[in-house]
Amino acid sequence: MSPSLADARGRKFKPLRAPVRVVSLVPSLTELLFDLGLREEEVVGRTRFCVHPAGRVENVPVVGGTKSINVAEVLALQPDLVIAGREENPKEAIEKIEDAESPPRVFVTNPESLDEALDMIRDIGVLIGRRGDAQKIAERIDGLRSRLDPPSRGTALYLIWMKPFMTVAPGTFIHDMMRLAGYRNAIAPSHMEGHRSGSRIAARYPEITVADIAAIGPDSILLSSEPFPFEEEHVGLLRQQLAAIDAGYAGRASIRIVNGEHFSWYGSRLMTALEAFERELSGIS
Repeated sequence: MSPSLADARGRKFKPLRAPVRVVSLVPSLTELLFDLGLREEEVVGRTRFCVHPAGRVENVPVVGGTKSINVAEVLALQPDLVIAGREENPKEAIEKIEDAESPPRVFVTNPESLDEALDMIRDIGVLIGRRGDAQKIAERIDGLRSRLDPPSRGTALYLIWMKPFMTVAPGTFIHDMMRLAGYRNAIAPSHMEGHRSGSRIAARYPEITVADIAAIGPDSILLSSEPFPFEEEHVGLLRQQLAAIDAGYAGRASIRIVNGEHFSWYGSRLMTALEAFERELSGIS
């Protein structure tokens, strides 16, 4: 094992000995564990938002939501390892797990780009004894990435929440995926001045008003299917709100729903995402 195997906090980890018992608190990584070859008796816990792979994940006990983890249920499953996300899961819940008597190790993830996601996939593969499988998945993702040569699709604003609207700043994983899909993030560092004194999450996923959106004037507004479940009705609602401020911009802006898994899931779902990007880009090139 490489001595550099560490989680997002810099904590060192040694590979687990089979058989393993893993609780995953990150939906995209629950899917990755199965794609790395773990069985239901090895993935022993998940959140209710861990919905892939369908037909298998349903057999895994639920330990709450990504933001509402039942620590007692996690510990009752007696895992060897808990996989968590710095942005997906509350720090307090992770600390409670680690403060328990004879606690499991908690591997915290936080990739901020596709390259970092590939490193994380390889690290998890080493950690659970699936190095070869992880390398194959990483190579497949990297190969798909290399086939992308996206034409410029102009600027885009990516919205993840409503009431208040929230978007994504540079330096986030979604920002990097937008680039791969051909978009230039309309949120530039200069737009972040008012968020520097807030929390880390507020700076990375800032609130934005309809007036802000009209002032920035992105070519496209992408309404993500998650974490807020934007639907077609929200497209019309936002266009109406923009029209009340700038009818000309509201009439020409492209507003559409996008699959949030394709932009924010950083496990093996990246294969599906990049294939979808390639198909979409081939239709506009």
